[in-house]
Amino acid sequence: MDRMTFLNELAAGLARLEPEDRKQVLDYYSEMILDRLESGVPEEEAVAELEPPEQIAAAIRVEYGARQDGPAAPAAPGPEPDRPIEYLLAGGGQRIEIRARDTRIILRRTAQDVPRLLVYGGRSEWLTAEATEEAFRLTMRLPLLFANDWISLFSGRMRRQILLELPEGFAGGVSAKTTNADIEGADLRLAGTVKLATTNSSITLSDGRFDKLSAATTNSCIDLIDLAGRSCSARTSNSRITAEDCHFTQELKLATSNSKLRVE
Repeated sequence: MDRMTFLNELAAGLARLEPEDRKQVLDYYSEMILDRLESGVPEEEAVAELEPPEQIAAAIRVEYGARQDGPAAPAAPGPEPDRPIEYLLAGGGQRIEIRARDTRIILRRTAQDVPRLLVYGGRSEWLTAEATEEAFRLTMRLPLLFANDWISLFSGRMRRQILLELPEGFAGGVSAKTTNADIEGADLRLAGTVKLATTNSSITLSDGRFDKLSAATTNSCIDLIDLAGRSCSARTSNSRITAEDCHFTQELKLATSNSKLRVE
């Protein structure tokens, strides 16, 4: 079964859901399959790793059944918070690259001389860390989520997050990408290029100084508050972008669809 056949059958099984809820589920599974394709997995194999669409749809209809059929069955409790997995980056000039899925990413300033990564709610077998002279790369490859896990994810019971602490003036550059989870940053003073991307979740940055900043998401908002630097590009869809008290000397580029831009 290919990706479009899977999504069409899943959509048919979710016909009773509200259009917004149905779209959220379909976007989630589409992103999941595309993530596997980007990793080199053949399309039919990536789809075969998931539960059948009718089984997924049946479990999700139970979750949303309270709207038509009475109380929904309770979801299983999510994992308990555990001690973080820590990475200290010895080279202050290294570029930092983070790739994750369904995991919140937070960036903040630290008084330490070197960057530090803390992974909460993850397991060591999910993580791959690679360090070269040019870059430090952290990849979190989660097991594929099935229907009951999807319910836990969107009901707020999954609390995985990656915390990236950066010293003032860090010039190595940052690239952070996740899906279905927020990205937040505050009180940052960075001299390198920063690229942030997620899907179906928001990006919020406040009180930051950047050389070059890029932020992109879908179906959720972007808030840029008290930022400055050389250039900034922000892009989303079906939601708003707010830029308040931002000062970029070369470019401030904002783009959305089916929603509004708010600039002060």
